[in-house]
Amino acid sequence: MDTPVPVGEVIFRPDSEQGNEGPGSVARIREGRYQTEAGKGVVGGPYVVEIVGFDGIASTESTDGGVLFGPVILQLTLPDSASTQDFRLP
Repeated sequence: MDTPVPVGEVIFRPDSEQGNEGPGSVARIREGRYQTEAGKGVVGGPYVVEIVGFDGIASTESTDGGVLFGPVILQLTLPDSASTQDFRLP
């Protein structure tokens, strides 16, 4: 069974070593879902994606709660058009 990440971040960095000079983006994870802002998403091509997850139980140290995992770093080639990208993490 897959458990959605309560809170976190997905950071998209263009992989300049692979020739991608496009924009980067950050999206907040809420209850297992994230969405880049309209007009501030990624373009297609190679990206380095960093994902961090938290338990969502606020504390004095962090409103996001305790760290569940991260950062998980993936190298992906994203499509040129709007798309959905799901991530299955350990």
